[in-house]
Amino acid sequence: MGETEGKKDEADYKRLQTFPLVRHSDMPEEMRVETMELCVTACEKFSNNNEVLPSVAPRVLGDPC
Repeated sequence: MGETEGKKDEADYKRLQTFPLVRHSDMPEEMRVETMELCVTACEKFSNNNEVLPSVAPRVLGDPC
């Protein structure tokens, strides 16, 4: 029974982490939505290698780093 509850807790945790949360942003609405979609797509695409994620947004958005 404990193993079943552990799997359920893990599934609930993963479900909670499947949407972006913006606490504060001074971006225009259109840019904010586009950036959130970019981040979600990058997280899904590179789910096994999170070290790639910080370099994806600047490349796609055109911000030189």
